Amino acid sequence: MAKAAFEHFSSILGASFARDHSINLDSIDPRHFDLADLEHPFSEDEIWAAVKQLPMGKAPGPDGFTAEFLRACWP
Repeated sequence: MAKAAFEHFSSILGASFARDHSINLDSIDPRHFDLADLEHPFSEDEIWAAVKQLPMGKAPGPDGFTAEFLRACWP
């Protein structure tokens, strides 16, 4: 069954090709990041800056509140 599935999808998707680009994960050094800032709460200025960058007519979350609503109701 597995062989039949493999052959079926191989014929649909085609052969694999060598990739021209690769990522050298050894060059990433997590010690260079200061993660302490991730624990601090967002400031009101940071939130307002993010709200101003929202595209009009779009709801950034599942609550359905649009950028226009957030701007109109911002204290």
